[in-house]
Amino acid sequence: MDETFSTLNDRTRPNSLGFLRYLLAALVVFSHSFTLGRFGAEPLSAWTDGREKLGGFAVTCFFILSGFLIAHSYASLNSLPHFLWHRILRIFPGFLVCLVIVAFGFGTYFYWAHYHTLNGYLTPRTNDGPVQYVVYNAGLIIRRPVIAGTLSTAVFPHINGALWTLAYEFACYLLVGLLGFLGLLTRRRMAGLVVVVTMMTAISLSFLPGMVTYKAWLWRDPYAPRLVLFFLGGVLTNLLSRYVRAHWLIFAVAVTATAASLHYSSWFYAMGPLTLSYVIFWLGLRVRMSWWDKPGDFSYGVYIYGFPIQQLLSLTHVNRFGVAVYFIASLGFATLLAVTSFHFIERPALRLKNLWWKRSVRA
Repeated sequence: MDETFSTLNDRTRPNSLGFLRYLLAALVVFSHSFTLGRFGAEPLSAWTDGREKLGGFAVTCFFILSGFLIAHSYASLNSLPHFLWHRILRIFPGFLVCLVIVAFGFGTYFYWAHYHTLNGYLTPRTNDGPVQYVVYNAGLIIRRPVIAGTLSTAVFPHINGALWTLAYEFACYLLVGLLGFLGLLTRRRMAGLVVVVTMMTAISLSFLPGMVTYKAWLWRDPYAPRLVLFFLGGVLTNLLSRYVRAHWLIFAVAVTATAASLHYSSWFYAMGPLTLSYVIFWLGLRVRMSWWDKPGDFSYGVYIYGFPIQQLLSLTHVNRFGVAVYFIASLGFATLLAVTSFHFIERPALRLKNLWWKRSVRA
């Protein structure tokens, strides 16, 4: 008998979600390699006639995974303050340290390469120095994407152009917190299903041709509809996880439907939250890569450090050796920083996730 997706909620049962997260982070680095390394259009972009890029597709998959895992996180904790504390510890420590390293590490070299001096780096005439970069971006919304005019000759001048999705990620965490607080993820799950499906339907309609006015009224942000929609696809899959079985025939149909829909964005937004979710979680159950998680979860670090590393490698002309060498070097160095970040920043922070609640129980 085929397993249901609820198996993915059982920590005692092996799955490959950790491997899939790392693979998706690597796909983001691979996608950025073509732009930042000046290698032209990437394969998926050419295949979909420019409508979809591999990096955007990988981010979409990330949000599906997050929706599933975050919904389960709230259901297991069933406490809004405890849930928010977990989410803060997971995203902010690594992010804040990354800002500091980029500002005073990468940024210092970029400034020297651009101006051939370090004079004025800490106190630039404009309000875009390394200190301002850390302070203004600390809330996850990237308000200072550049530092002191560096990388002005780069294809994409942002010093870390991958961080913009984190604000949307945390906003989705808050949405799950609201649904959980209302009891729609635990006690009133059927009502939660109705609410999530209604939200997904409303967002999907905004992508239909001729719905520009509706979309402008519903969303002032061009990225939010897509990211929230696929995040809700993960939440919906979690709510239905005990009823959805991992069958190879359904998987084949889901893969075919997802691949076909990528040619037409409206169809992808209509079907993707369901078909792509099935593909991802089927792979999470069936691909035997559970051993990947044993050293740690390095996907977050690869994602937040990959972009500045690629900017550095382009500036030092590593891209002249070809896209394969450029990508492998980018992923390798990003993984090294990710390992360091996980073991010295992220995991120590996560050890605090139950600190206050343990004290409360003892009291």
